[in-house]
Amino acid sequence: MITRIKAAFIIGYADGDLCILPDAELVHEDGTIVFVGRDYPGKVDIDIDAGEAIVSPGFIDLNALADIDHALFDSWPDPGRRLGLVWSESYLGDHGAVFTREQARFRREFALSQLVRNGITTLMPIASESYHEWCEDYEDLADTAAAVEDLGVRAYLGPSYRTAVPYTDGKRVMLHEDERRGLDGLDQAVRFAQDYEGRAHGLIRAALLPARIETQTEQTLRLTRQAADELKVPVRLHAAQGLFEVETMIARTGRRPLPYLADLGFLAERTYIPHAWPSPGTRTCLPPQAPGTIWRCSPGPERRSCSAPSPWHITAGCSTTMTPTATAGCGSYWAPTQPRPT
Repeated sequence: MITRIKAAFIIGYADGDLCILPDAELVHEDGTIVFVGRDYPGKVDIDIDAGEAIVSPGFIDLNALADIDHALFDSWPDPGRRLGLVWSESYLGDHGAVFTREQARFRREFALSQLVRNGITTLMPIASESYHEWCEDYEDLADTAAAVEDLGVRAYLGPSYRTAVPYTDGKRVMLHEDERRGLDGLDQAVRFAQDYEGRAHGLIRAALLPARIETQTEQTLRLTRQAADELKVPVRLHAAQGLFEVETMIARTGRRPLPYLADLGFLAERTYIPHAWPSPGTRTCLPPQAPGTIWRCSPGPERRSCSAPSPWHITAGCSTTMTPTATAGCGSYWAPTQPRPT
């Protein structure tokens, strides 16, 4: 069956780059695109007039919010919420998972469907760990993989893991550390990668997705790097995105987050670091030839826009990708210039 879709705008490709074609058409035969342009000369079986729509290639979202209320935990806190929405001291000592497995599965399915609805066809999810007993696990991502396969999108998946969880006594934010649980989470992530890489006819790809840098130990970071190299999978680690994180890393290591990662040898190829924003009054310099890719995501309310990269994080070897928030896509970050990891 040959289908023609006419629309006010078609995003095509010509002369080595994307282009916008007004009042154009796309023709596909059983899912394979055979023509993009105007005045298709052949016969068609189905004609679709999409009107004032934009017909575009699928977006690539490598920081896709696979959550239904992530913004509650991820927005810039006002003075009344300066401690953030973290666990209380009493909750830390006595709690379990907030959602049943069935509820958690629905939450993922709904969020992923919203991403697809807004044009995202390749994704690497992120979600709040606050609902879990500790962090994501193998079963959680197995359910996510099933939802991804049902939707027919491409996804880079792996359970997040952490060796520490933030909590508050009402006066300050602290970290409760349990490296054993973080190492177990890494083991589950490695097992997931071994089991799921290439599933769904290649649509499901594995990735190692540790939680934020301040919730890792040097051991988990080194083992993550080692496992990613052995498995040949990409790594994503959130870093340089908050004052608490920066202060914690300086107190712990004497270094700011990005130089610390460079010193560890963590910044290798196919390593992605959101958000990389400078702390007020500071400059963070990476050494020359530091590999990896920085995703320049602005913090808090500024995520509604895209700010220019600062000279301090543009180095000879570390590429920078601007990632303005796609507000319609469940609050997800859209990185149209970021090449798909292979």
